Amino acid sequence: MSKLLPPADGEAESAPDACEELRKKWQTEEGQLWLIPSRSSAGRSHRILCGDSTSPQHVDQLRGGDRWQLMVTDPPYGVEYDPTWRDDIKRGSTKLCGKVLNDDVADWTPVWATWNPQVAYIWHSSIHIGVVTKSIDDAGLIRRSLIIWRKQQFQLSRGDYHWQHESCWYAVRKGEKSGWCGDRTQSTIWDIANLNPRGGGGKGEDAAVGHGTQKPIECMARPIRNHFEPGIIVCDPFHGSGTTLVAAERERRICYAMELAPQYVAAQLERCVRLGLEPRLA
Repeated sequence: MSKLLPPADGEAESAPDACEELRKKWQTEEGQLWLIPSRSSAGRSHRILCGDSTSPQHVDQLRGGDRWQLMVTDPPYGVEYDPTWRDDIKRGSTKLCGKVLNDDVADWTPVWATWNPQVAYIWHSSIHIGVVTKSIDDAGLIRRSLIIWRKQQFQLSRGDYHWQHESCWYAVRKGEKSGWCGDRTQSTIWDIANLNPRGGGGKGEDAAVGHGTQKPIECMARPIRNHFEPGIIVCDPFHGSGTTLVAAERERRICYAMELAPQYVAAQLERCVRLGLEPRLA
């Protein structure tokens, strides 16, 4: 069965306690603000705060008086996703760093309202699209397009139909401009390889870091590339595997991100080091 079962998006060939080992290495804990000097935007730094994205105090600490224009985020989907069932089937050949925190919640209205982005790209589960849609509307954002990420192959699951896509709402705050700078060839269908190495993904900077819902960099880079000019601040209240920061660095933008779990913050910092960046505590 393990030979038939493809790796999940973002699965890492690592020990089950890899993220905990990284947490000990970096000594990450709640309340810490990490600065990561950018190589593509000289003289400026990305920020990662280990904190609660629903807390106005933590948001203010991360913001530091600055203003972000764009939000690109992959929040918990509210599906109680648990990748560890694959570990049992594979007899420990591949391990992830545990469940996604708060994955019993799909309504993140307080986050959208508190973070107050001008433009937002919000990945979500199609199962809870009604809840997510209402949360976006209630936060004063006007939905413009529903993006569909079509993967090169489906993800084997325990459902009757196997999922081969994920969805993302593109929205702009009421009364604000989108800052669009993309070309006129853009489609709402994004054909992007997932991180399954057997399907050609998960290579180079997209190498899995052990987070169960890691997105390919292009899923975050495309929204960043299509809005505003290089140098603007992109925010991510649910930083997870750290992909948004990697995408921002690639596209010459600055990322201000928050993550609740200290072990995932550590994994993000380690990923920054792989890029040649040098994180330090503020």
